[in-house]
Amino acid sequence: MRQWIALSLLCMSALLLPVSASAACESPIKFGALTWESGQFISGVLKYIAENGYDCTIEEVPGAGPALETALSQNDIQVIGEQWVGRSPIMEQAIEQNKVAVIGDTLKGGATQGWYVPKYVLEENPGLRSYQDLPKYAELFKDPEDPSKSRFMNCPSGWTCEIFNTRLLKNTGLDSIFNNAHPGTGAALDAEIASAFEQHKPLLFYYWQPTGLMAKYDFAPLEFPAHDDACWQDLLRADGTADCVSGFPVSPLGIAVSTPFIESNPELADVFKKVQFSSDELNGAILEMSENKRSGDEQALAFLRKYPSVWQAWLSDEAASNLAAKLGISLTGEAITSDATVSSTNRATSLSSFPSWSLETPLNNTLASVVQNYGDVFRTVSTMALTYLLLPIERLLTTMPPWLIIALVSVLAWFGVRKIWFALACGAGLFLIGAFGLWGALIDTLALLIVSVLVTVVIGIPIGIAMSGSKILRRL
Repeated sequence: MRQWIALSLLCMSALLLPVSASAACESPIKFGALTWESGQFISGVLKYIAENGYDCTIEEVPGAGPALETALSQNDIQVIGEQWVGRSPIMEQAIEQNKVAVIGDTLKGGATQGWYVPKYVLEENPGLRSYQDLPKYAELFKDPEDPSKSRFMNCPSGWTCEIFNTRLLKNTGLDSIFNNAHPGTGAALDAEIASAFEQHKPLLFYYWQPTGLMAKYDFAPLEFPAHDDACWQDLLRADGTADCVSGFPVSPLGIAVSTPFIESNPELADVFKKVQFSSDELNGAILEMSENKRSGDEQALAFLRKYPSVWQAWLSDEAASNLAAKLGISLTGEAITSDATVSSTNRATSLSSFPSWSLETPLNNTLASVVQNYGDVFRTVSTMALTYLLLPIERLLTTMPPWLIIALVSVLAWFGVRKIWFALACGAGLFLIGAFGLWGALIDTLALLIVSVLVTVVIGIPIGIAMSGSKILRRL
């Protein structure tokens, strides 16, 4: 009897399963959770299409790029929403082994990159058009940290573009004129570029698209020779030996999917092949996402509601109708009422019951205004601090042998806590930093800390003296 009941329940479960799963896809479909804005936005669009157009079950799996690519090759995840073709050895190997495919042409015309200056720089200097013109116009791009040379803003440290930009500087002979500046992060590079544009200052920098800054500011690319793939492959290697100069490749953007995904979900795979954005659409979406502090899913929802004419051509008629109903719009873009829109309206109404006390927007606007109106003053103060404080200390630390700095720090650590193990740990830590090839970065950081302490002491001592003689100031 028990076996018969169990078998009956199993049969009932099997009959119920097709009710919740669509024949269009094999669920669940696992997407890699990407960390950059364009990847988050494109993934959001794909997830909405799969979930609301084809009734698939969606999951997101977090992880770093190489980990996600390895998981895709093993079909532990099925989709990576944005993949730069030809940039990943892991993906290239997986494609050769027929475990993975990169389908579609997500960005019309491909992802571009290059050396840029603000457009107003070219308008004010008509003779500047090519990288070969840079020696004649080097004075425009003076390095505030080293006024004897000019400055080129490379891409963030540790990125592949840092290597080929460094090689290009050397092979063009520009490394004798331009310092190779390495911003620590993408955000630091963006801040440097935005500051230059807001102050109408000249800047020579590397950049790429799709990005929001491309939509916000007018970038002007400098001309390079035509792309030479053999030369480019050598430029990608830090230990390359060729002295060639090549233009930048245009990298197709696609959607990386596992081979089992294509076999199990042919209809959805065909949809993904048709997904394509123009550069204006993608850059504009990233800019809106950044300025409105939206997640990739929120920006994808806004895009799908605003541009039904774009995505309707990608989907079957039935799936397009399903997605439009879920979005609360008609396929002509006219708003309609649905459970989804009612739910969204209710959420918006409940949120509007609270006052908006966020200080983020006014603070950012104030900061932008200060940079725009008083940037020259701050730049002057910064230049003086660099010239007369930071750079001399850096030069002093650079001339000292590393063993002497390690010994001094260890001795100071001993006097600080009177524990031998702590002094030895400090010395060992500094030695490991040097062994990992980061001694130069350590010297930069140490110089910054010394200057910070000096400034703090210079400001703090007078304030402390004033507080000792004033009860009001002490209370404040």
